Amino acid sequence: MNKRKVLIPIDGSVRSLESIKYLKEYYDPNKVEPILLHVGEIVFVPRSSMQLATQQTELSGKRLLDKASKLIEEYDYKTEFVFGYISDEILKYAEENNVDIILMTKNTKKKFSFILGSVTADVAKKVKCTLVIVPEKIFE
Repeated sequence: MNKRKVLIPIDGSVRSLESIKYLKEYYDPNKVEPILLHVGEIVFVPRSSMQLATQQTELSGKRLLDKASKLIEEYDYKTEFVFGYISDEILKYAEENNVDIILMTKNTKKKFSFILGSVTADVAKKVKCTLVIVPEKIFE
């Protein structure tokens, strides 16, 4: 039996870990393969600082993925780190890797309510697979 691929973007916020809690609550470890994805944002820095900024971003991203992966050790999971524009890379990864489901957590802070989470909203507009938007703090 093929496992369904579940992509979980991890951005380093506690909020993004709600998607992992949702995964553990609703998805059987024998039926899904979670993929934790962190996208290192493209930032413009002086050329002389680019290599250092890239290395620091990658190191930080991989630390986040290691931390998140400890929460799903009972699953057969994998982690991925890429550089790019976050929503573009989530969509690209999902399409190129035949992802079945993307789990994302929305931002419900009042001052951000006008943008659902710009990344989540952008993914929702363009996604070709199932997208589950997990409410922030669903498990309190």
